[in-house]
Amino acid sequence: ATLASNDVDICLIPEGPFDVDKLCTYIGQRLDRHGHCIIVIAEGAGTEHFKDADLGVDASGNRRLPDVGLWLKEQIRSWWQEHGRAIQVRYIDPSYQLRSVSANPSDSVYCSDLGSTAVHGCMAGFTGFSAGRINQRYVYIPIEEMCKAKKVKVDTKSRVYNRMVVHTGQPDLAPDDWEPTSPVDKIILES
Repeated sequence: ATLASNDVDICLIPEGPFDVDKLCTYIGQRLDRHGHCIIVIAEGAGTEHFKDADLGVDASGNRRLPDVGLWLKEQIRSWWQEHGRAIQVRYIDPSYQLRSVSANPSDSVYCSDLGSTAVHGCMAGFTGFSAGRINQRYVYIPIEEMCKAKKVKVDTKSRVYNRMVVHTGQPDLAPDDWEPTSPVDKIILES
């Protein structure tokens, strides 16, 4: 979404930890140059700031975390207040906006096909599955198999990620004392 938009100034993802001081400093630079700064925050970004938070786990077994958007809004506001600059910080949670957008014709056909596939599967006696499309074919996917799937991680050395960084112009926002935790992160630090 960040690459598709020419409006985003900073994109924060779970695989790229960020330092609040570095982030706020860069926000100030963007404000000075352009008068605004638009930040996109992916779900799961900023987990390094919630190490002690224990909100249990969700139905999928993932650790529940505080709302990073609301937390970051307050961090940015208070950081700038401490540094003697009054800035206006707005937080927009797009989840309701996304749900309220009308489906385009392709979405409508796709959803209709998924629904028909699911109904046909149930009428054939299948249970514990989800309907999906793989290689342009509608298929039944066992729920157990879907739950076994590895979590997708963004490779911060990939071409797409680097295009996003160049597109936004954002600097390296990682904390100076950041220690990699995944093999992908270790490769990044060693290069």
